[in-house]
Amino acid sequence: MKINLTWLRLWRRGAVLAVACAVLLAVAGSANAAGALQGSALGHRYAAGPSKTKPYIPCFRNQERLRANCNIFIEPQPTKSAKGRWIAADGSPQEGTGVLGGWAPKDLQSAYLIPATGGETQTIAVIDAFGNNYAESDMAKYREQYGLPPCTKANGCFRKVNGSGLENNNPPEKSPGWALETSLDLDMASAACPKCHILLVQTFGELPAEMAEAVNTAAKLGATEISNSYGYPEKYKPWCPGENGCSEYASAYHHPGISITAASGDYGYNNFLLPSFDPEVKAAQGAPDWPAASPDVIAVGGTELETASNARGWEEQSWVEGGSGCSLHQPKPTWQLDAKCPRRMVSDVAMVAENLSVYSTPYVGGWALVGGTSASAPLLAGVLAHATQAVRNQGPKAFYTHRLVDITKGGGSTK
Repeated sequence: MKINLTWLRLWRRGAVLAVACAVLLAVAGSANAAGALQGSALGHRYAAGPSKTKPYIPCFRNQERLRANCNIFIEPQPTKSAKGRWIAADGSPQEGTGVLGGWAPKDLQSAYLIPATGGETQTIAVIDAFGNNYAESDMAKYREQYGLPPCTKANGCFRKVNGSGLENNNPPEKSPGWALETSLDLDMASAACPKCHILLVQTFGELPAEMAEAVNTAAKLGATEISNSYGYPEKYKPWCPGENGCSEYASAYHHPGISITAASGDYGYNNFLLPSFDPEVKAAQGAPDWPAASPDVIAVGGTELETASNARGWEEQSWVEGGSGCSLHQPKPTWQLDAKCPRRMVSDVAMVAENLSVYSTPYVGGWALVGGTSASAPLLAGVLAHATQAVRNQGPKAFYTHRLVDITKGGGSTK
């Protein structure tokens, strides 16, 4: 099935946005339907900690048991050639114009035809667990590096609250992985909409109830777009103990008129590549992530972006580890017409999920190349800040009634 979507009518001033629809990730229903290109097991692709040759996942503890559920990974540090060009760990040249050869805001704006102006009336909320003591100052360094206007508490652009909406009772910085996740979210929102206001909502823990409360808080505080860079496999009982895969929190993600994005996951089709030997975590395999599976949320998958000599100047393929799947519990929305998944299909759309230049003092101590669908979700939230209210009112349905760029290369990882 090809999803026929069009962006021509979505944007002010006639701007056309080429957000990529990862068709091979979107066609769900069976492991074999997720794509022809098989990905290697994460134990082979990812390292257990910082590595010079492999990406590593900062939100896992020793690759054994889930510690946090943010969908993020860190690329190995590239090296410089004799000619001064950044070279990736696999020997390929880095194509980005940003620090370390990663994708900079101008690359992303070019690839997706994101308007250079607008967004002043919009507020992008990013939902993250635990604290990041450097959130504002690190975002300032990112924005200064790439010539983006300042977004600070002092000028009224930036606001940081806890999950209940209080400004003077911020969670402690107890998870470096989540702190890096926060930096990634803020930088991607900044890249896609430099003039938007940004609301950072940080919770004291990472349980579904806490994150759901934070989403409601963001809506109450006036957010026009809400980004969620985390996920709970519908079958993982410590997080979703009920019989309906976290569905008891559905109302928190139902805010008509507000664009709510969620990372679809980094562990292949139905989380079959979760890197763990823990029985409870292994049991989570075979189901997509919540809240990406919610019919009220725009589930955002990942792509690999590269420059090209075509008319667009860019091309993409589906990111092999990008999350996709078929919900075990959520009903089929009327706007999804695929035949192989009887319930809610994940994901709805996809954007770049690799090689993003990010500044974060926690965990990496400066610049790093970061990726994951945790990048795709806030990036799309920033893009949607340029859309009309009529489009935002449609929620995920918009991606099935308008044309995007279809991805015809790559594939999804399965078990």
